Amino acid sequence: MFHRPRLDLFIYRMPACVALVAGCASYNARPIRARSAAEYAAHTQVTDLVAGAEALDTPEKSSAALGVDISGEYVAVELVLDNAGADKWVVERSGAKLKCAAGTKTLDAVASQAIFVDRKNDLGAAYAVGGWIGLSAASNANEAMKADWSEKEFPAQFILGPNQRKGGVLFFRGSCGNDPRTMTLAAERIASGGALSLEIDLGIGPKREPKAGPSSGGWNQSKTPQ
Repeated sequence: MFHRPRLDLFIYRMPACVALVAGCASYNARPIRARSAAEYAAHTQVTDLVAGAEALDTPEKSSAALGVDISGEYVAVELVLDNAGADKWVVERSGAKLKCAAGTKTLDAVASQAIFVDRKNDLGAAYAVGGWIGLSAASNANEAMKADWSEKEFPAQFILGPNQRKGGVLFFRGSCGNDPRTMTLAAERIASGGALSLEIDLGIGPKREPKAGPSSGGWNQSKTPQ
């Protein structure tokens, strides 16, 4: 005997399905708390420049600040630089290095865009799972992630004037494992041309438990750039 489908049940369940698909591709990250360089547990001072940093090196810290966990493949470092003097300084992101185990390995800072193309939502997979609704949700999440990372990222180059503060997130490609880590940042005084290096001890990296097996990661963790 043929039974007609219950249209009322379909309509009732549809919003829940839509919410489920959209939720898989949502982007949520907290703002970075404003604080001075000296307020960080890891900080240093050279002449009038004070630098403070914190490694976002656990899944919890990375997901809270960046919306996704990148801690296994990259080291994100929250950095603040204060100028307490009268001189002006030129600072470039490319001058930041992360040294592992007393310099046996050095990680370079990379632009957030290089990581974004690796961690953004796979639009093709989103469409396959959720159709146009899933595609729209994934696309919106990508735009939100890209804008948020661009706002939080440590600038590529800037001039730090007297009594000014600048901060942001540095992204280092690779990992130090649970070895000791030291971050260095170069700065050049404009007036005299003298350069200096700020060195911050970030401690040892967190220990990671081996995974039982490959994780599906969901379609908002795809490694396939679109």
